[in-house]
Amino acid sequence: MNVVLAIESLEIGGAERQVVELAIGLKKRNHQVSICCLNRFGSLAEEVIKSGVLVVCLNKRFRYDLRVILRLAAYLRETNADILQTFLFGADLWGRFAGRLARVKVILTSDRAGGLVRDLIERWTLKLFWKLSDGVVSNTCTGARAVSTMSGLGKDRVHVVFNGIRTERFSVHVDRNQLRRMHNYQPGQFVVGIVGGLKRIKNHEMFLRVAYELSAVRSRCTFLVIGVGPEQYRLQSLAKQIGITDNTRFLGHYDNVAEILPACDVGVLCSRWEGFPNSIMEYMACGLPVVATDVGGVSELVQSGVTGFLVQSGAVAQMAQKILWLQHNRDESIRMGLRGKSWLEENCGVGILAQKTEAIYKSILSAKGYPSESI
Repeated sequence: MNVVLAIESLEIGGAERQVVELAIGLKKRNHQVSICCLNRFGSLAEEVIKSGVLVVCLNKRFRYDLRVILRLAAYLRETNADILQTFLFGADLWGRFAGRLARVKVILTSDRAGGLVRDLIERWTLKLFWKLSDGVVSNTCTGARAVSTMSGLGKDRVHVVFNGIRTERFSVHVDRNQLRRMHNYQPGQFVVGIVGGLKRIKNHEMFLRVAYELSAVRSRCTFLVIGVGPEQYRLQSLAKQIGITDNTRFLGHYDNVAEILPACDVGVLCSRWEGFPNSIMEYMACGLPVVATDVGGVSELVQSGVTGFLVQSGAVAQMAQKILWLQHNRDESIRMGLRGKSWLEENCGVGILAQKTEAIYKSILSAKGYPSESI
């Protein structure tokens, strides 16, 4: 099959990472794959190009630059695409029209946020134009149910495929003790990490409040904030204001979080809403137990009491209590991390992502009556 994956850019982000993983996975399954960036390339483009996947850019100039529809349609005709799968609102919207103009056999759009659509314009646009696609692929069961209800699409047209991760990126042997010494973590310190863009929906303020709670009970915890974003200055000011700068470190962006996560004892997510967060998959790939807010599709990834703990959004004291429990029960904490790693390898490998997505393509092609040789 000739597959085109469309997204606005390949800047660092959860959906963008999944486009890269899917493209690599489909290429390994001997499909012709290209990624079409509507706006700009982005920093992940180089990685996927090195894997042999073609990446092109259509240079969309502003949000409602309608010329991008014609450019995308022309690209789809030029490459004789069988499948167009789009990711995130901009590409979903313009991709529907471009795919129809180019008469692509299968057009699939996406849900990456657990079915949450905050913007009213986006919500009404999606309601009006969902049916121009052959289906929607959500990365959570939670999102699939919400999309089906909101759009009126039948359940047979809303598909679920969990995010994928190349676990081999995290399997390179790292001397954990050496890594901890390199970062000046003392023996007995319990290192708590959070990975994610510093923006309001990720609720890093909750993480800092948890750090304050645990500092008050002299827990010997060190807190690592890994990521950058518009909230950085405010969060650093808050850390100073509440007096936790001695045990809280803002590490900035890491191209490869596998270089720092093995130094941690637990991975944390405090988001107000999520789809199927890549950060939790990264924690699990490193064998860390997880403490996360029970929002969106998080409970489909974390088994509370088995691979970590789920707490209510904003429940600072509850999260602090769970982290403290993991600190005081190190053997069970390690077992939780290993169970999570095993579950991830069985359910979220890139090969599984590509295989399940390919099956959706084939099912729709078959249902539309295309001959088996085109599948």
